[in-house]
Parts: sequence; C-alpha cells; structure tokens
Amino acid sequence: MRKLIPILVLLTALPALALFSVGGRVGYLAPMGEYSDYFEGGLTGGFSFGLGLIPLIDVTFNVDYVESAFKPEEVDGVEVLSDHYNTIIPIYLQGKLKLPGVISPFVVGGVGLYYYDFQFTDADDNEFEDKGLKWGFNTGLGAEVGFLGFMGAYADATYHWTESDLSDISCLTLRAGFYIGF
Repeated sequence: MRKLIPILVLLTALPALALFSVGGRVGYLAPMGEYSDYFEGGLTGGFSFGLGLIPLIDVTFNVDYVESAFKPEEVDGVEVLSDHYNTIIPIYLQGKLKLPGVISPFVVGGVGLYYYDFQFTDADDNEFEDKGLKWGFNTGLGAEVGFLGFMGAYADATYHWTESDLSDISCLTLRAGFYIGF
C-alpha cells in the first residue's frame, strides 16, 4: 500500500496532457457598477470545449447561462410592479495560461458575444424589454487541480464586460468546474 502513495502523487501532479477536453461548471454572478443598480446576482452554469495547445496553454470555447432578478422599484420614473428576470448567455473564446504543479494557478482572457434579455412590467401593465447581442470581454484568475493527466477540477473569478441599451453589463463570476480530456 505504501508503494502506491508515490505513484498516486505523481499521477496527480501530471499536467493536463489531453489535446481536447469537455467540462462543466456552476457559479455565482455578482453584478458590478451600473449593472448592479438594476439587477440582483444570480446563479450561473455552463460548459466548455477545450483545446490544449501545449501543457501550459489552453484555448476554450465557452457557453454560460445566467438568470437573475430585476432589482429596482422604479426605472427612469416608471414604477416596476413585477419581479421579472434578466437572462445573459455569453458565448466566448478564452485563452488560459497556467503554471505547472499539483495546484496550477492560471490567468484567463477572452472575447465573445453576449446575448442579453432584460424584461419588466410597469404599473400600467406595459412591458419593457431590452435584448440584443453585443461583443464583450473577460479576464480572470483561478487555480486548477489535475488528476491522472486527463481530468481535473478548477475554480476561478472572472470579470465580464459588455453593454446594453439599459446599462453597461459588468460583473464578476465566481465559478467551480471540472473537465475530462480525451
């Protein structure tokens, strides 16, 4: 049994050797700036498809889904009666530069399209909606733990920014996820 411990430690310390990976994640979106005036935070979930260029550099295609509650009771003098939600679906490419080790810190940055749909109803039952598709950017920090050279888990904090007609959309996502390579 004692002979297995060094082997398990070495297998855990292997960098991600997989060329392709698929993963999922869950987290929390915290609105920032003007966006926090209009919306509560919300849960987020998503998936990614990764391409390992070399053991220290990955490129991922990501799709996330966020839904959160509309916050104010009044917007530009219009009373808001109902609790409507906003939806954001970011679809983006992200590069990741990571350091080797059992626990690998990393930095990420990316660009993509952010679909948003904000809805609310006023006191006269008039519905207001702001939706569209805009270019956006993201950057962040995190740490990853690899297992057996082809799978792992990670946690990150990523800042996202884009704009809508209602407000600039800036937020911080705190996420945890996993990936499996092949």
